[in-house]
Amino acid sequence: MDCFDLAMKFISNNLPNPFYLDGTRRINLRENIFRELIANMLVHKEYIGGEPTKLIIGRNKIIAQNTSKPYKIGFITPDNVTNHPKNPNIIKIFRGIGYVEELGSGISKIFKYCKEYTKHTPIIKDNTIFTFELEHDLFSNTSLNNQNNSTPSKTEQVTEQVTEQVNTKNEQVYLEKTILEFCVEPKSLKEILTRTGYTSRYYFKNAILNPLIDKGLIQLTQPKSVNSPTQKYITIIKNENYNK
Repeated sequence: MDCFDLAMKFISNNLPNPFYLDGTRRINLRENIFRELIANMLVHKEYIGGEPTKLIIGRNKIIAQNTSKPYKIGFITPDNVTNHPKNPNIIKIFRGIGYVEELGSGISKIFKYCKEYTKHTPIIKDNTIFTFELEHDLFSNTSLNNQNNSTPSKTEQVTEQVTEQVNTKNEQVYLEKTILEFCVEPKSLKEILTRTGYTSRYYFKNAILNPLIDKGLIQLTQPKSVNSPTQKYITIIKNENYNK
């Protein structure tokens, strides 16, 4: 259990946590993926094996390795996974405290959310060494290079501005980035709430939207009539190549 907590802390400290909506429901992609992965590695580990468990975050790939006593050697997919616990006492405890689900549903969740998180499908293989590999570009610079020396589009300028101003490892930052890119063209509060999945107008304005206005990143289209029913919000783009 201590290893689980340490591994999850390692993940949260070193991987971004993008804002993501599944329909109207907010999903923590990072936690859903790695909670399942780490818990399953711990409950299925062959503890008499000499190799240590590894969790490596590379620039372009995440790798996890574990000693294993495979029930079936080969690649694991949602279609062929079997519920065959290797350490039944450990898995009973982990299920009891909510660390893991049924094996099949956990693997399906990993595949589903990895695709949403990185745009790549994980490669999972079980042998005497269990291996998980996931390609990603989570640390790439999202600013777009202007290769033709043409004036950047509004969206390109907003992306570049936000990338320079914020730390992309914070969930709040991803929410701000989503709002700023969405409001390149003027949007009403209702439209912004729908886009971000929030329902409380009062909370959203005071906790999220007003701080963006205070930072000089968003402005009202009708600043002299704050409560106007036709009030909209627009991103302020600070770039010498573009003037609103």
